[in-house]
Amino acid sequence: MATKSPLLIDIEEARKYLPLGRNKLYAMARDGTLPGVRKFGSRYLVSRAELLRSIGASGNPSHHPGGTDWSNHNEYEGVR
Repeated sequence: MATKSPLLIDIEEARKYLPLGRNKLYAMARDGTLPGVRKFGSRYLVSRAELLRSIGASGNPSHHPGGTDWSNHNEYEGVR
């Protein structure tokens, strides 16, 4: 039986889909450039579906366009 993925994910979970660091993702959430962001109190949550659509990825973090799980990386040198 397959497990259901959450509809909303936090910034740390979003890092698994993007080659960006935590600070960069929070900055993007604050300025509205991170797709699918919603703010609940002081917490930012991201629509998993909108994020995946925006990067053209499947639901598996290891299958995003770069093919790498970036969850253990702080920054990606090519993005500033």
